[in-house]
Amino acid sequence: MGRPKHTGTRPSGAHYAGDVADKTGAGDERTRIDRIGRALGLAAVSVAVLGVVCVLLEVFGSVSGASNSKSGIWPTVNLLPLLAFPVAVLLILAFLVINIIRLTRQNRGGTR
Repeated sequence: MGRPKHTGTRPSGAHYAGDVADKTGAGDERTRIDRIGRALGLAAVSVAVLGVVCVLLEVFGSVSGASNSKSGIWPTVNLLPLLAFPVAVLLILAFLVINIIRLTRQNRGGTR
């Protein structure tokens, strides 16, 4: 059976829902800030998850007696949470600053 073929002409931009086809660079600054915000949020979550995984590895390693070892991967696993959590906090703060700037510009009605 399949889909029926369209025989008429389509108005410009009819392929998209909403006003996607009408945007011509008006939101370039906003899009850049949104991308930076998404990247900062994803980086913060990733670094925090890495720190939690390392803490869990330390717990399971101490139960098995392996985490006290000074060789192999254990020195890195012991050091990563000390670096990951402060970096995650700094990324979250940067994410909040970017969002505050974005909302302030949006409420003011301009891009700058």
